[in-house]
Amino acid sequence: MPLPNHFQDPQILHINTTPHHAYFIPFDSVESAVKNQREFSAFFTLLNGDWDFAYFDRYVDLPKDFLHFPFSEKIPVPANWQDHGYDHHHYTNVNYPFPFDPPYVPVENPCGLYHRIFTLSLNEKKRYLLNFEGVDSCLFVYVNRQFVGYSQISHCTDEFDVSDFLKDGENHLHVVVLKWCDGSYLEDQDKFRMSGIFRDVYLLERESHYLQDFLFVPNLRMI
Repeated sequence: MPLPNHFQDPQILHINTTPHHAYFIPFDSVESAVKNQREFSAFFTLLNGDWDFAYFDRYVDLPKDFLHFPFSEKIPVPANWQDHGYDHHHYTNVNYPFPFDPPYVPVENPCGLYHRIFTLSLNEKKRYLLNFEGVDSCLFVYVNRQFVGYSQISHCTDEFDVSDFLKDGENHLHVVVLKWCDGSYLEDQDKFRMSGIFRDVYLLERESHYLQDFLFVPNLRMI
């Protein structure tokens, strides 16, 4: 199952992600909401922790049957894989850290394969939204060994509606992360280049019809 070339296609930023919207966490009571800690929400499941992990120096070395890969190593999520003995830390400010040939990135493009098992009491009347708050540089998402979607833009939240992929009981989540993608040409800030799932991952349970977005418009004349 080779990876599709989405990570070198400027026409593709996201596949099967929900529209960008204002950040908020639903709560089931005022008492929980006023604590202002999302872990107190009955609709919030944090998926952080030690995940199965495999590292490949080149994305083309990812096995065709990677969704059945026999993992032997773990990595904490969230984290950068360079902080855990994989790849190396790389700092650059002016020059690109790879050959300049947009929108292409080199074959020597490190790849991380993540896997986590989680248990869910599935309610078929609800919607389930899988959120990644930060992944560098791009990610391919699979639930129960089915392709869910793709996304990039490292420091933005990627949200996928995984309702149709989940099952009651044990569920498998696989994520493939590449160090470079075409978006890396636009993320060439003065910084250390660090890769992986570096922010929280969580599942939100929502009603079949729910508030997705909101906008506050201030009246400047009243200020």
